[in-house]
Amino acid sequence: FHSLVTSKVFSHPPGCDGMLVATLNLTSRLRVSIQHRTCSTVSFLFSPPLNPSRLAEWQSRGVPMVDLREPEEYRTHHLAGSTNIPLTQLAERWWELPPRRSEISLIMPKNAPQKDTISRINMLAEEYEINNIFRDSEDVWDSAKALDALVEDSDHSLRIWQPSPCLAGSIEKIENLRLSSGVPSAGVCIDLACGSARDGLFLAERGWKSLNIDQHLQHLELVKKSASFHNVSDLVDVMQLNLEKEVHELAKLEKVDLVNVSRFLHRPVFPYIKELLKPGGFVVYHTFMETSPKPTRTKYKLRHGELANYFKSPEFEIVDDKIFVISDGRDTSWFVARKLL
Repeated sequence: FHSLVTSKVFSHPPGCDGMLVATLNLTSRLRVSIQHRTCSTVSFLFSPPLNPSRLAEWQSRGVPMVDLREPEEYRTHHLAGSTNIPLTQLAERWWELPPRRSEISLIMPKNAPQKDTISRINMLAEEYEINNIFRDSEDVWDSAKALDALVEDSDHSLRIWQPSPCLAGSIEKIENLRLSSGVPSAGVCIDLACGSARDGLFLAERGWKSLNIDQHLQHLELVKKSASFHNVSDLVDVMQLNLEKEVHELAKLEKVDLVNVSRFLHRPVFPYIKELLKPGGFVVYHTFMETSPKPTRTKYKLRHGELANYFKSPEFEIVDDKIFVISDGRDTSWFVARKLL
């Protein structure tokens, strides 16, 4: 936002007896609220028109552009390098946004925001530094066309969410090892305590068939919807299971090529991981180390060398075993081991 004011009150649009109050601070974070909720439409503070020079600046800085229009509008035309998450799906697809406190820019639908979407914009403002908000208008698309950054008749959307760093940094090595053994690069995987299943969906996008296991039904419903959004429903399955109370149920599952665990630790799961893997299968384990200040309970933190001592020769060969410091400064494991033939 270009204004240096810290707050501004906008008069209500015609036919509306409500008032929209937008509060800005110098970090460009937006606060909006409806004082009277009888208004059917609201006015909004948008950034200055997007001209070619400002678009070039955005491109050079690499700030994610989240296009909040509906998929049909996005498919017609959009900025190269933008990401489509419709405003109407924002709550369900929140996990697809970049890490909290990141800078983002937004493209709003022409008729937004209505009063029922104000809370969604507030949610974004609480978690992100909103760099710019642009309206779906001709100046945006004319500027994009002038810089050869306009994409038409395509629904390609840049993925700005990331799987666990351990999985993302290891998957090519794993797939190459599989290929060198004479099997396809992608196989069948299980993601334990999957949460929103970024890892399982990441693997599905690479052709893996993934079973995503979590105790929370709401997480699994989100996973199924996310798989549909990303056109990988045929490769993604879910299973509700409390791994701390029903870990024995894992023994009933068929053997797989990869078991992935991210930010979860329940040591009674370890022997089941061994049994779940086919010969030549991989375990990828990424969670907090004992040197990490959080979580505070030691039972949820790995001891140094613990995984290497469990998944060891002659049953396993260690592919990678190191400490990885995540963005908030906490130590995590980066552990990959392969079950020997």
